[in-house]
Amino acid sequence: MNKAVTILIALIYIASIVLISLFGMKAIVAVENVPVTSIECINVTDEKARVSIDQNTGNKVIQVSYVGAYNQETQTGTMIEIKWKVSPDNAVNKNIKITYDTNKTGIIVGVDENGYANGYIYFTQRLAVDIKISSTDGTRITETVHLLVW
Repeated sequence: MNKAVTILIALIYIASIVLISLFGMKAIVAVENVPVTSIECINVTDEKARVSIDQNTGNKVIQVSYVGAYNQETQTGTMIEIKWKVSPDNAVNKNIKITYDTNKTGIIVGVDENGYANGYIYFTQRLAVDIKISSTDGTRITETVHLLVW
């Protein structure tokens, strides 16, 4: 090695020591895994549904007036959009799934192109059913909502 290369290596070494002492060696985490801690149904009473709280269970109750079986072709009939809030706001996976007793007939849960619930629930008959809004990030957080279609 000649003198120029040795001097260049020494300068780079000294410059790196100065830069590290000024700015430090802080590791930056690109994506922090923030899990879901709660799910809340945020539906409120409107012209399509009446919302209340069951005093015995503390669960939200949504009453929907039955106007006829939902028809997918004409997009008419009885349906409701379930709205929810996932906490914390910076949770990495905010996708949810909606489950119910599959022995119940007359209910269809809408899903998006990825298979996650889109919030729309369609009814083909009058019924009472409990749905569970659940996290899909592995935390098993759920919110139970009682639907009464009359």
